[in-house]
Amino acid sequence: MDWNEKIKLKINSEMKKPKKRFGRKNEELLEAAKNGRTETVELLIQHGADVNVRDKNVKHEKGWTPLMKASRYGHTETAKLLIENGADINATGENGQTALMNVAINGCTKLVELLIKKGAEVDAKNKLGETALLWATRNGHTNIVKLLIKKGADVHAKKYNGMTILMKATRKGPMEIVELLIRKGANVNAKNKFGDTALMIASSNGNIKIAKLLIKKGANVNARDYFGGTALMEAVRDGHTETVELLIKTGAGIICAYGNEKARETINKMKREKPELFSKEQKLILDLYSNPGNISKDRRGEVIEVLRESQKKGSISKTEALELFRNLQRARNKNIDIKSNEMRKPREKLDKNKVKKVIQ
Repeated sequence: MDWNEKIKLKINSEMKKPKKRFGRKNEELLEAAKNGRTETVELLIQHGADVNVRDKNVKHEKGWTPLMKASRYGHTETAKLLIENGADINATGENGQTALMNVAINGCTKLVELLIKKGAEVDAKNKLGETALLWATRNGHTNIVKLLIKKGADVHAKKYNGMTILMKATRKGPMEIVELLIRKGANVNAKNKFGDTALMIASSNGNIKIAKLLIKKGANVNARDYFGGTALMEAVRDGHTETVELLIKTGAGIICAYGNEKARETINKMKREKPELFSKEQKLILDLYSNPGNISKDRRGEVIEVLRESQKKGSISKTEALELFRNLQRARNKNIDIKSNEMRKPREKLDKNKVKKVIQ
């Protein structure tokens, strides 16, 4: 006996009970829609099941309608039948999730086309600020990303924490989505609420191809989060050697990472084995940090100029520049008067351990 026959028997049995009148028809509809049993869905609708009933039992599907369930599991024919019988295209679950967001997760392009054609809002957001485009990007569904953008989806949309769609794409790609988002105007230097950029995320995950593309498209290699972290620090911390080499070669500030012992070892090893990666200015700054006594007196003007230019580029902060200059001063055992307008003390940094949270 197949599922439809079981449902028919149940309906016949319950219809003989005037007080109950098949009381579980709505629950059966939710289950049938979730499993793509289109004939069963049709049968239940014919006997009065509510196409916009809400799930009250399944924890992660609270408030979902039959259409939302059919969409989440990619059942196009079932979804089509529900829509034809009055299902609300833009109904939202308890967390604000919509049918379009759900199908963007599973990757059924045909169903996305159907929902948009029937009036689904492409830029609707759930309670976390996530859109269908963000979900499609996060799950690597290139065709759906293309379709949503073609239908007007906002490539600049952000989650509640400032996480952009481009940032999501840089975690694991694919490259085609990253390229498409940038081509459509996504800001490569946008920051989330903690100051993280797409390049920092790509560097942390060792996605060197994506990192190269971001740099080529204007990503700031010396951007800092609100705790002083940089893309280089992320790459060093997570052991992505190739990404570290790329960032150094493209002018990333080195001293910011020197406070970490592992970073010092990694960078010093690279300096010994691949000196060609480092510019003349980077080598001088490393000497100011590690061997200030080896810098001759007649290079004082060069040192000041390099520190000033490095500050302008953002590869060192004013605090770091001041400390490097003091290193040189201490090495010579002289009191050099530094004008206040040359190097100013910056604002006190936030406590990273108290403020920063993990971003999903």
